[in-house]
Amino acid sequence: MEDSGERCSSKLGSQEFWEETFVRESKNFSEAVETGTHDDMIDCGEVWFGERVLEKVVNFMMDHGIASDAPILDLGCGNGNFLLKATEEGYTNFTAVDYCQSAVNLAQEQCKHFLKEKADTITFKVEDIRCNTEDTARKFLLIHDKGTLDAFLLCKENDPNEYVKGVHHRLQKNDKSRLLITSCNWTREELNNYFKEYLEEVDYIKDHKSFSFGGSSGSTVTTVLFKIK
Repeated sequence: MEDSGERCSSKLGSQEFWEETFVRESKNFSEAVETGTHDDMIDCGEVWFGERVLEKVVNFMMDHGIASDAPILDLGCGNGNFLLKATEEGYTNFTAVDYCQSAVNLAQEQCKHFLKEKADTITFKVEDIRCNTEDTARKFLLIHDKGTLDAFLLCKENDPNEYVKGVHHRLQKNDKSRLLITSCNWTREELNNYFKEYLEEVDYIKDHKSFSFGGSSGSTVTTVLFKIK
């Protein structure tokens, strides 16, 4: 993997920032549940890149024939919004990981609340993409990333090659294995350059426009589907 240029660090690249974020979101969620707030009114936390992008990504999975029982890794699960949406659409075999304990706790709490018994089909783990062991090897037909590479590379000390090797390590080695990645920091061409040693593009979402995060609008989002070489 070749780095696409000089990177600057941001607070969004620090584990401390995300731990604090998900502790705050978890507090808000717990308070809403405890006070009897209707489910439709509960704040499930920030949906990275917005609800519309989330919907497009899940539909894209379905359009590309990702089987409902395929073993899927939600890499950087955050507050679990992708898990909620994809499970609602019939997906049943998730492993959700994040390097923040507070994120894993919140995702698990929200899935149990909204999905009820369906949440039992999701395995939750605290895991760092850089930690490759026999236990993490060759398990998944699809790895989903929505903003995790972005956050990872916002810490300039992080080596992008470690991320790429971690993804490759976890994918099953067959022609059906896929990485589905959504980024606001990297173009389609840059993502192809990052993964070219191990992966090649299958397709990309062609009608992304702009995204919203934290009440502000931003630049175009890129979603690319890769297959293992």
